[in-house]
Amino acid sequence: MKRFYLHNVVFDYPPKNTMLTCLYLATKAENSFMKIEDFIRPLQDAEGRKGGKVQTKSDDILDLEFVVIQSLQFELAVHHPYRAAYGFFLDMQPYYDVAVLKTAYDRTVHFNDISLFTDLVFLYQPSQIALGAFKLAAKEVDIDIDVYLAQRFDARALEVLFPILEDIQDVILGFKNTTTNEARAIDRKLILCRNPEKNPASMLYKKKAAEQADTPYVSDSD
Repeated sequence: MKRFYLHNVVFDYPPKNTMLTCLYLATKAENSFMKIEDFIRPLQDAEGRKGGKVQTKSDDILDLEFVVIQSLQFELAVHHPYRAAYGFFLDMQPYYDVAVLKTAYDRTVHFNDISLFTDLVFLYQPSQIALGAFKLAAKEVDIDIDVYLAQRFDARALEVLFPILEDIQDVILGFKNTTTNEARAIDRKLILCRNPEKNPASMLYKKKAAEQADTPYVSDSD
């Protein structure tokens, strides 16, 4: 989703629909494909329980699917820090008490979660983010990760690595989540500022769609 908005703006494509489309594409990319009707049914049920009008429709996702794929340049693989964090957890076991290390690893997963809401994924490699998150978690359980790092990296590599890990830790600790009220205010602004050319509910969009439907198809070979 972050990569999508490197090439697009929220005024053209609302984050909610984009998020659902990315999630639906993820089911395909991870070989967990489901029918679109099965995918949106829980969303529609939740909207119905709230007493409001069902807003999520299959076309909201299917119409955006190719736009998302094209914006991602057909590269659906996502490299995240979770696998790297688990690899560090296994590699560190000879150096520390496994029970304490497991506690640190669980906290590392939490810090990895936070990192995905920041721009770290654009700035550093997944393994560097995972190691920075592990350093944060290790401090909470009084584990000195530098002992492990000194065994696995030479002095020149550590000289480059330590500033990177410090920056990653600072970004994670400085992250502040958006409150519900802030999200609602942003959503109201997006409704007012949405580009009518990209909004299926607008008269301009419907007019252009009708014009395109009335335009006869001309083959390149004609």
